[in-house]
Amino acid sequence: MKKALIALITVFFFSLSTYAQDDYSSHTVKEGETISSIARSYKITPYAIVKLNPDARSGIREGMVLIIPSAGAQPKEPKEPKTEQQETQTPEKEVERFIRHRVKKKETLFGISKKYNITIDELKRYNTRLYKEPLKKRMKLKIPRFKEVEVVEAVVDSIQPTKKYIIKPKETKWSIAHTNGITIDELQKLNPDLGEIIKVGDTLKLPIPETMNEEVEETVETPGIEYIEYEVQPKETMFSLAKRFKLTYQQMTDLNPALKDGLKSGMVLKLPKQKELMPKEVNAENFFFYEVKPKENFFRLTRKLNLTEEELKALNPSLEDGLKAGMILKLPIDRADEFDVKNSVVVEKFNLIDSIKVENKSNIVMMLPFKLKSIEVDSVRQAKKILGKRNLHTVSLDFYSGALMALEAAKDFGLSIDVKVLDTENDKTTVSRLLSTTDFSDTQAVIGPLVPGNVELVADRLRGRNIPVISPLSNKKLKPHRNVIQSVPTRELQQGHMIDFLEAKYDVQKTNIIVIADSLHLASQKKILETFPGANVVPPRKGNYIKADDVKELLIEDKENWVILETNNLGLVTSATSVLNSFIDKKDYGDLEVELEGRNIKLFTTFKGDVYNNANISNEYLANLNFHYPSVDKPDFNKNYMDFVRRYEAEYNMIPNREAARGYDVTFDVILRLAYEPDLYKVTTSIGETEYVENKFSYEQESFGGYYNKAMYIVCYDGLDIKEAILEEEK
Repeated sequence: MKKALIALITVFFFSLSTYAQDDYSSHTVKEGETISSIARSYKITPYAIVKLNPDARSGIREGMVLIIPSAGAQPKEPKEPKTEQQETQTPEKEVERFIRHRVKKKETLFGISKKYNITIDELKRYNTRLYKEPLKKRMKLKIPRFKEVEVVEAVVDSIQPTKKYIIKPKETKWSIAHTNGITIDELQKLNPDLGEIIKVGDTLKLPIPETMNEEVEETVETPGIEYIEYEVQPKETMFSLAKRFKLTYQQMTDLNPALKDGLKSGMVLKLPKQKELMPKEVNAENFFFYEVKPKENFFRLTRKLNLTEEELKALNPSLEDGLKAGMILKLPIDRADEFDVKNSVVVEKFNLIDSIKVENKSNIVMMLPFKLKSIEVDSVRQAKKILGKRNLHTVSLDFYSGALMALEAAKDFGLSIDVKVLDTENDKTTVSRLLSTTDFSDTQAVIGPLVPGNVELVADRLRGRNIPVISPLSNKKLKPHRNVIQSVPTRELQQGHMIDFLEAKYDVQKTNIIVIADSLHLASQKKILETFPGANVVPPRKGNYIKADDVKELLIEDKENWVILETNNLGLVTSATSVLNSFIDKKDYGDLEVELEGRNIKLFTTFKGDVYNNANISNEYLANLNFHYPSVDKPDFNKNYMDFVRRYEAEYNMIPNREAARGYDVTFDVILRLAYEPDLYKVTTSIGETEYVENKFSYEQESFGGYYNKAMYIVCYDGLDIKEAILEEEK
């Protein structure tokens, strides 16, 4: 034991000495400071600052945070000059830029270092807090990307040469892949850190196509004809180019002697200018894109995209050599409204209806708290009184009415469903009795109960039989039973999704963030500040309200002011929305005794509580503030929604509410999944995202638990309408 303790102390002091050798501090740039003046104050060279802060190459600005090495940490000249062979084998690493990494659950320093191909020491060197703090979930790390040093090797034939490419405005992953004739998978392999959303100015690695001989050869031109430089696209052939530019093989070779050695992708050819053939710049402003799926042929593709084969080939000449999985096809932007387009690429939801097998019979049990015994059926007045109140039992009836609509829709597709409906009465004793007396031998799925505690009870009792239990309405995080399928994204998932949305939308030069959180939502405030450490915090006054004085000085005239409101307190919501609205228009603010220009203000919350349903909350104020929030359902007057409303109204003589729509969506999704694959566990994570009337579903399995739905929306007020909020990059 004593030896182990000594060893531990030794390691601890060794860690401290390592930290001392790599001593770094931070410096916040003040007005008027330059790189040279900062370097002089720290007695280091400007090069040392730029080396650790590549963004500083293009200039520094007030408020910018720089990493500053100690004078003793400056690179020293080697005692002995390295040989040419040593220089080749161990080139000095120079930081070119940093990327940001947010730590995920169960990640380790070792795993992160391997992911980015750096050492743990390098990771700590540029994130000095790691010397003092353990790695935590959602911690933001700076990942150094080192400047590539050319290494001359004797054999390089097997290595694909790459070039650096700077992303231009309006470009997307798909437009870049299309232009360079590679698939998304190939682009991802070359750029392992590439995320779903790319940013203008970021640098990518792209393959260098084999080009023409570098020898200058004389070309033959015809007087009076204007010529262009045309880059050969991947998969283009002499035949397709000759046909397109109306030339013979000989004419093309006369103009481009390098063609004697064959046509290669990336060649720049001299060809006669034909105005109608000049291609538009390939970006998200002119085109959207489609990734060819495995086993897809022209017959299916032309019907899916509503374009003829000739039209597709005219837009994508590489199709002359055949259709291949992974190809990125460009499509005219004026047709984008016909598809679900995100990030300029066609997003395809998995269509279960096209894949169901009518021979698969489904056996489902629904457990809902109707509490029918409390309703005296011989007293119509009392029944109406009970059902007229909004409570768990009326919610259950609304959900069930939607579920019945789903069962009718499934039968229209020829599906056979056996359904048992059990009244739990929202009573655990009743639930236990039902579990003991009901035959679950053929049951493939249980939908319900509604209350989390009862869901956990049912899941626990049916776990031994491996029967899936779907929680249909609750967003509460349930116990980690392996047979639980949580169909509503949890509050934590919704908050994380909203913060991710804000982070993707955030521009430090154009955005000012203010956080208002009551004492019950300080954990939410902490998460927000971890992502936006420069945000201003406005604590509510005693009694949970704010006044104009509290935010006046924080609202910036020439920026978009984001106010993130974290509360479920009616007084704080009403005062905050009222005060913020008063700053939107130019007016005299009374006790402030100043007249301010109208401010650009947007209101956000990471979780929309029930307080926003209160009649005292002004929808007009929320509309003026373009209120954004995460939502599990999306009110959208699309064809599916209108068809459902029409059928529901015809059946029940009333408009469906959100619980009825959810009853339909959850039940219909379970039925279709079982008709596709009788093992609900297998199909839950294998088919991707599905979407119906108001809800969508995309499940993942927890490491030591059941399944959870990660699909949700960010919605916002557009006037008095509520619509899905779309990032600029997704348009």
